[in-house]
Amino acid sequence: MPRLRAERIKKIEADFRERIKWAVEGGRRSTEITLSEDHSDHLRGMYKYLPTRGKDGWYKAWGEGYLKYAPWGKYVKLVLTKLRRDGYTCEIEGKSVEHDTSSAYMNSGGECGSETPWWTRNTVLIIKW
Repeated sequence: MPRLRAERIKKIEADFRERIKWAVEGGRRSTEITLSEDHSDHLRGMYKYLPTRGKDGWYKAWGEGYLKYAPWGKYVKLVLTKLRRDGYTCEIEGKSVEHDTSSAYMNSGGECGSETPWWTRNTVLIIKW
């Protein structure tokens, strides 16, 4: 079990550092990584979901709660500690993101896209340097 844990931490850290490298090459001072979108855990892979709602009806693994309640949250927390030690500023935010595909819907004759905008609740990691 500890070997698998170490491999996951290395994979997450490599992914984050690669995104930082791409941003630096592009001349940016920060990068955003979407950890989850509408309770689908992007970090773990396709068809992996976050825990269901708590007693109060709210999804607890959203925003800062991702570190505590998401299955890989503890691994992300360890990687963020390493990144902070290297001088990066790391923040986790819960964002409501609007997706407006109405122009694609209208331009295609109604075959693709959506006539009305829709929202997702994303957990986003922002790394700055």
